[in-house]
Parts: sequence; structure tokens; C-alpha cells
Amino acid sequence: MCPTMGSCISGTVSYGLGGTTLMIFQDLRETRYASRLSLRRTQRVVCSAGGRISYFISPQAQNLVRAAVFYIIDQDRNGVGVGVFFSKSKAVTADHNLTASQVVGTKVVMQIPELHEELTMTVSARDTEMDYAILQSSTDHAYLPVYDDPPEQLVGADLVLAGYCIGIEEYAPMFSRRLGFTKADTITLSNHNNHLFFRCTTFAGDSGAALILMDGCLVGIHQEAVNALRERLQHAKLVKDMLSEVELSIDAVVNRGVAQGCCALLSSVFAK
Repeated sequence: MCPTMGSCISGTVSYGLGGTTLMIFQDLRETRYASRLSLRRTQRVVCSAGGRISYFISPQAQNLVRAAVFYIIDQDRNGVGVGVFFSKSKAVTADHNLTASQVVGTKVVMQIPELHEELTMTVSARDTEMDYAILQSSTDHAYLPVYDDPPEQLVGADLVLAGYCIGIEEYAPMFSRRLGFTKADTITLSNHNNHLFFRCTTFAGDSGAALILMDGCLVGIHQEAVNALRERLQHAKLVKDMLSEVELSIDAVVNRGVAQGCCALLSSVFAK
């Protein structure tokens, strides 16, 4: 074995090698150089072709959602939940985002941080059983169109959750009051087609976040994760000794083996 083989391959000619052997090493060097050059060219082509970003929700739909999804604040101006406009003057949030004192006729303050907008809205309806509250605006506002096709068509659909990740603000203030989008997969519907179970990463404070189709159409609002839901239903069984018809419908899905995931209230319930 030639002790200078490495230097031959790197381009330094060793006089201890015969002409034929030297030619082989030169060919090998040229082949390797050509291969590297070809790889670089290929990489440039791939990067150029892949330079166009692929979106699971288009920028146009994102802009619409940013104008319609808001951040609810309390007296101390802390975030307590999310809501979304579903008509020019009406919005919806999870009922448990409101306090007991925020009865019908009282006010709720909300923000759309990225638009530097703050509004005071009036509570016009509260449904504790279905866990939603309707808020009324005194002025027209941007809103998301409501999904009105049969709920059964949502099973297997690709969805997007739009929320503010309020639960991580304390630990990651750089993300405070920034609207985020997360992919969501549908799992199944409840027995009465009022609720949809889906799989998605969520955070504390996401209750009321908008569950949408990729074009921005409003499917429903996120209410709670399955683990929290299971605990709440178990508590209700102990306290009330029986569940309501709505709770029984949800409980049936949870007991069928949905171990993880989230529960959303469909827009067909609150946008009637």
C-alpha cells in the first residue's frame, strides 16, 4: 500500500506511484469532485424548488382569522380565554371563561393584540350546560363564516385551531398575546352531533379558541381536553348522581376509549 495514497487522492502527486496508478487516483479524484459538484447543483435545484413555503392554512385565511379571534382579559388585564366573532356583531366564547358575576347584560373586555384593538362587549346569553356564552358588539366587526354543512362530513377532515397559548405566557413572555395556528385531526362526533372530538396540542387558556377549516370557515370552539373533561364528568356523577342528556352524550364518547384529545362545541349549536 502506498504510504502517500491520501496525498495522491487530495491532488499531490507522489513520485512513488506508477503512471497507471496515478491516473486511477486522478480519475477517482475527478469523479469525487464531479459527484460533489453534481450534489451541490442538485441541492440548489431542490432548495430553489422548495423555496415556496407550503401552508396548512393560507396567509389570506390567517389574516381573516387574526381579525376575528380575540383575547379575553380580566380586571387585572390578564388573559383568561379566547373568543371568536361568527357574525358582524356576535361573538362566542366558552362559558367557563366568564366569572359568576358576568351575567347577561354585563361587560367583557377583549383584545385583538396584533391589530392593537380593544373592545368592550356585552354578555347577551350564557349556556352553562353547553358551556358557551354569546357576546354582543355595538359595532360591526370582521368575522368568520360559519360551517353549515352536515357535521358528519367533518369526520376525517383536516382542521386548524387558532388560539393565543395563554398558558405559556408566564414562562415564555416573548409569545405573549400572539395568535398561533395548530394542525388538528378530527376523531369522532358525540351522539347528538353537538360536540366534535379532535387531536391537537392545546394550552391552558385555549378555551374558546376557534376550530376552523383550512379556508377559515368556523367549525366550532375548543372547550377542554379529554382528561379535564373526564374528571369533570366524574365529579358531576358524584355531585348530581346523574348526568344531563348532553353530558351523557359526551361521556359515551369518552368511555368508548378516547384516551387523549380535545372536545369542541360545534358552531351549529351556538350560531342557530
